Amino acid sequence: MNSQASHATSSSSVAAKRRHTAEPVPVHIFGKQVLADMKSLCMDQLFSDITFLVEDQRLPAHRMILGKRSKYFYALLYGGMSESKKDVIRLEVPLEAFKIILGYLYSGTLPISQLDVNAILKVLGLANMYGLLEVETAISEHLHQNLDVSNVCMILNTARLFNLADLTMKCLNFVDNLVNVVHPSGIIHPDAILDAIKTASIPSNLAYRAAVHPLVNVASETHEARRLTVKSIEIVKLKFWCIINNIEVGSTQNALSLNCTVEVSCNMTHWMAADPLLQQLN
Repeated sequence: MNSQASHATSSSSVAAKRRHTAEPVPVHIFGKQVLADMKSLCMDQLFSDITFLVEDQRLPAHRMILGKRSKYFYALLYGGMSESKKDVIRLEVPLEAFKIILGYLYSGTLPISQLDVNAILKVLGLANMYGLLEVETAISEHLHQNLDVSNVCMILNTARLFNLADLTMKCLNFVDNLVNVVHPSGIIHPDAILDAIKTASIPSNLAYRAAVHPLVNVASETHEARRLTVKSIEIVKLKFWCIINNIEVGSTQNALSLNCTVEVSCNMTHWMAADPLLQQLN
């Protein structure tokens, strides 16, 4: 009996230990103080090993923190670039916006609600440059929630510049809803609204509006398209901005298999590359 009781007690203890180990062990997390300590290092000379020179102001920083928090800064500071060997790096970026980005990288916080639209758009520009998708998403949501008549055009232009499709559509929807409110109110005469729409439809007034011309060769000389060749690269300048869904390349007399890269631009400054196209021409 004693042996059986001892065996039963042992089995019970083993089962209890298994149940105990299966349960999560409580861990005390002191995140608030950790974030505060990390934030205190931002632009602090203590332990700093790199200095950024922005608008002639020296900003001390820490390679390890920035390299861990950002792929952009990892490449800049540890990727073998010339800047990797420098103790002072000059950056051509807006000072206040860069300070906010530094604060985010150190503390994970972003004071968006404390900034005006112009300041927010500068921060968004740096977030786009540094590949900080979390910041882009947070700013885009904030801008969407704070769209109004005074800032929608500015935000729309920025959203298009940085290829933020969701924010772009929200701006356009806001403008559409605005028209539906203004027109029935009678505040503005309908003829004035029509004149504004007509003016806005002229491509030379709004560079990023495009027209659709089905089955029309918009790159032909009859449509006053100009062709330039720069370093073996052919550039076709259209008279107006168009939505293009078909591009013919090469001779139609002989069967050719061509690898082509197509880039488009509405202002000859910002170019967007399409995926390489494999076209079989017959």
